[in-house]
Amino acid sequence: MKNYVITISRLCGSGGSTVARLLAQKLQIPLYDRHLLSEPEGEEKDTQQSAITAENAASLFHASESIYAGNPLPPEGSEPTTNRALFQKQAGIIRTLADTTSCIVIGRCADFVLRDHPNVIRVFITSDEKSCIAHEAERVGISKREARSLVEKHNHERAEYYRYYTGQDWSYAQNYDLCLNTATLSYEGCAQMVLEYLKLRQKTE
Repeated sequence: MKNYVITISRLCGSGGSTVARLLAQKLQIPLYDRHLLSEPEGEEKDTQQSAITAENAASLFHASESIYAGNPLPPEGSEPTTNRALFQKQAGIIRTLADTTSCIVIGRCADFVLRDHPNVIRVFITSDEKSCIAHEAERVGISKREARSLVEKHNHERAEYYRYYTGQDWSYAQNYDLCLNTATLSYEGCAQMVLEYLKLRQKTE
């Protein structure tokens, strides 16, 4: 693959973000999260350079009237226009990144935005409820009861966000190339599975 993009969707508490960071380290490619700009784990961040890069990426879409080609578009009046515009800008940036560089994108419906891109690998990271709750309780430093509420809240929000902008089910397996369970595989193991899949895809070109 000349340029490839790995999209990571994940259940809250599944460790999907950790898997994404491991992949970014191993592949030495940039990782983009909800801010659409972060550096690969382990590399020193240059705040000024990052700001310039983000500005340049956003500026690519100022002249475009229709940034996002996905359907269905959000219904009028259902959400503030600024939020729809933000999603369209993010989708445009994701599309341009996919055409110009290899990278990893967490969330942002990137699997749907890039569904027609030839070199996208769409990954969903899941885990069992008990593991997700324990992971969030430890990560945030809260009780397991509080963590359960947090996990349920975030998963509901992610599912609704995905359904709103794509009209599809966020956890539907057919949306992804790989569905990996961190309750049965370690984070490292999941990262290695994605790497092996990437190698196989590259061999079939």
